[in-house]
Amino acid sequence: MLLLHAGWLEPQEIAILARRRPTLVCCPSSSLHNGYGNLAVGRHPELMALGVNVSLGTDHASSGTVDLVQEMRYCACGYKEIRLNPRLMPPEQATEMATINGARGAGLAHVIGSVETGKEADFVLFDATVSEWQPLYNPVSNLVYSATGNTVKHVFVGGEQVVRDGRLVRLDQDEVMREVGKAGERITGRLNMKKVMKLKWPVE
Repeated sequence: MLLLHAGWLEPQEIAILARRRPTLVCCPSSSLHNGYGNLAVGRHPELMALGVNVSLGTDHASSGTVDLVQEMRYCACGYKEIRLNPRLMPPEQATEMATINGARGAGLAHVIGSVETGKEADFVLFDATVSEWQPLYNPVSNLVYSATGNTVKHVFVGGEQVVRDGRLVRLDQDEVMREVGKAGERITGRLNMKKVMKLKWPVE
């Protein structure tokens, strides 16, 4: 069972979750963007301490991002700030939320989610020569607190390379983005968005 957000929980609900052990999907950028309060009142650290599996998501439609690398930072730093506790949600825990915990939630932890003998060869290689990764004393800390998805260099899924030098291999990325732009213009035109959206600045 997957439960999304699960920010506003009553004590009895926390007890049920601790007993039933579903997977929760924390989507920090969505809450930060829309002011849901899921980090301010959330109990994800406590739930993880009780043995509940908590993973990360983007909730793209309401957050405007699909960068899971940034979600790790938002979650780790958000809880530190709100709880006034710099030791809460260390980078290793945030990384597990974005990898193996997600695999557990999908029932695929025996196949993916970590680099181990017998599992699918799914892994991401980052460009550690760029400024976000320097100085490189602790790669996990750099990943969570400094990097973004834009620093991804290569991606392998099941041993097959699907991203090379930051670009998709299986399709024409430029053509896809051109079509996305055209589709967006058609949709906003049909919705008459220029009249619906009142911009505070005169942006064309």
